[in-house]
Amino acid sequence: MLAYSACHRARYLRQKPPVKRIATYTSDVFRRLADDIQGPAGELNYIHLASTIMLASLKIIAPESFEGQMKWETPLAAAKEMILERGGWSQLRDETGHFLKTWFA
Repeated sequence: MLAYSACHRARYLRQKPPVKRIATYTSDVFRRLADDIQGPAGELNYIHLASTIMLASLKIIAPESFEGQMKWETPLAAAKEMILERGGWSQLRDETGHFLKTWFA
């Protein structure tokens, strides 16, 4: 959330995103999400799903925000994989799930 906010603020102020600060904010996120995606397919965790969708959104609004050549499609594909491995779209029935489906779309 902090990385997303920093990018949004920089964009609003017509400045370059603070790449080093974003790298600090997101340093653990990638590892933890990778562990969750590769872990056992249990109940869908909205926190991990929202984080994955937010990374895709962050990459879209600030393509230069991450070092490396990650495309925005990568975290979006990971979110789709999480959903499908844990029972599909029908699991997203409550208000939070509906919001995440809409954001994903």
